[in-house]
Amino acid sequence: MEINKETYCGGLYYWKKKVPNDIMFSVKILKKYNEISARNENPFPYLLELYEKYPDAPDIMGWLASEYQREHEYLKALQIYAKLIELNPNVIHFRKCMESCKAWIEADSMPETEETLEWLRQKMIEIWK
Repeated sequence: MEINKETYCGGLYYWKKKVPNDIMFSVKILKKYNEISARNENPFPYLLELYEKYPDAPDIMGWLASEYQREHEYLKALQIYAKLIELNPNVIHFRKCMESCKAWIEADSMPETEETLEWLRQKMIEIWK
């Protein structure tokens, strides 16, 4: 299967250029990230350290944005998603993640009612369809 490099932002292309002598580098960082997550430890020190070294790595940026979103740090997640979209303008997934963050921010400003929950549910269905 041919991968469309125009729309695919996978880390393999990035890491092949950044760390040409270690073809397993992306697997190693993913493994460590998964181990940290499995132990329910704070992933931010590890991810921020990687992000500092590799500020344009799509996989690291995606993990970091997801973690910010999971922690309800939507503005920080939006900043990362905006950068991801700038670097990978054809990747629709990042746009959907950004729209999801915006919806959560909007919902946070609404009263905690069943109507708000239904609005948010409908918004997520619309975004992720």
